[in-house]
Amino acid sequence: MKKRIIAASLIGLLVLGTSCEDKRDEFLSDYDTRMYFRNSDLQEQDCYITGDLTNYTVSVVKAGSELNAVADASVTMMDEAQLLAYNDQNVTNYSILPSECYTLNGELKMDFAADDLYRTFDVAFNPELIYKLPKANYVLPMVLSSSKTVTENKNVIFVKPNPIIPTIFFEKSGFSSTSLSKSGPDQVKLDLSVIIPLANKWEFEYTVKADKDLLDAYNAEHHTSFQMLPADAYTLTETNRFGLGEKVANNSIVVDKTKLDMGEYVLPLRLTNCTQPYFQIEEEKSVCLFSIIYTPAEIPLSLDMLSSNATHANDGTGLPGLFDGRGSGKHWHSNWAGQVVDPVYGHYIDFKLPNPIQFFAFDLWSRFENANGAPTKIVLYTSNDRSTWKEWQTVSMKLSGGDEEYNSSVFKSETPFQYLRFSGVESNAGNVTTGSYWNCGEMKIYGE
Repeated sequence: MKKRIIAASLIGLLVLGTSCEDKRDEFLSDYDTRMYFRNSDLQEQDCYITGDLTNYTVSVVKAGSELNAVADASVTMMDEAQLLAYNDQNVTNYSILPSECYTLNGELKMDFAADDLYRTFDVAFNPELIYKLPKANYVLPMVLSSSKTVTENKNVIFVKPNPIIPTIFFEKSGFSSTSLSKSGPDQVKLDLSVIIPLANKWEFEYTVKADKDLLDAYNAEHHTSFQMLPADAYTLTETNRFGLGEKVANNSIVVDKTKLDMGEYVLPLRLTNCTQPYFQIEEEKSVCLFSIIYTPAEIPLSLDMLSSNATHANDGTGLPGLFDGRGSGKHWHSNWAGQVVDPVYGHYIDFKLPNPIQFFAFDLWSRFENANGAPTKIVLYTSNDRSTWKEWQTVSMKLSGGDEEYNSSVFKSETPFQYLRFSGVESNAGNVTTGSYWNCGEMKIYGE
């Protein structure tokens, strides 16, 4: 019985000034002067902990057809009993924000002149005090009343302050790749921007440092073996600065490819040492790993460069299928199971290169229709006389769909070579050296 009494008293408070309404009043209300909160119900306000208060403006509006009428409005705070009744009826779990955590600036009893369409007052929240409160769903609950009609579904507001420790962070964190080509400029500039998520009223510094431990941890987690970008191949300003009003600090890394062999490198960077005492470094966005891939130039494929021990004559377009574009039926296919068996090389494609090279990479696409015969293990052999072959690299890949792309690493040979044997030894169809097959929708090769 007690709960019902509290609920009934709250309902009376929330509709104060509306009196008993029947259908005639509903009709006539279209011509009334109406009062309401511009923003009602739950309103959340982010409050960054910076040593400053955070203001929230509450607006009370006069509306209706009689806009030139004088009016009054009064804003009061719910007490514990009223909020409990509201929580019970609306299945919410609000708690009243302690009074020491905010200050009201402005009049809560308002007189509207004929030409007043709205009146406001401010709530100044103290983010630091709110942050220290026990965990609860704190709100500042307010109710609007007036001698005029109050719009019933816009007569309460719950302002919820969310205290936030401000952070700085990399705009692009995590792992990212940049490709450099031999034909491009010798020095390449990479953007490295740091962000703060609020209006900046301060000047402060932060540090960006290369951290090899990040790369070691990445290699261990992902079973990779990336090498560190050499220190003499890049320039990086370690100590950087946010100026007054700046929300983005634009830094950069300059990579000098003349100091690099072709291949793939990683520059692992960590954001540290923010000198603004209220700010923290956002842990999840505090590191970035720049992958620098210095690729050789593409070697255009032509039929006179290619030969194979196992091209299927009636499936796909033969060796031209490696470079005639991707599409249905446009692929190279090795002989079907059992027709050609080489216990060492499987089914291979030989490349006669225009000039000797030391660096090599390739892109490969699965057959356009499916990946049933896509290679899973390729062994690369090199030669300079086309009769003596030296095993060089083993490449594992996993292609599960049609027209799917694989990009290899850049491989370096200790000695130049002019012939390359691309041996397919395992595929999604099985072991090629014991009688299975493989196929390929398209291929590009790169070499220097």
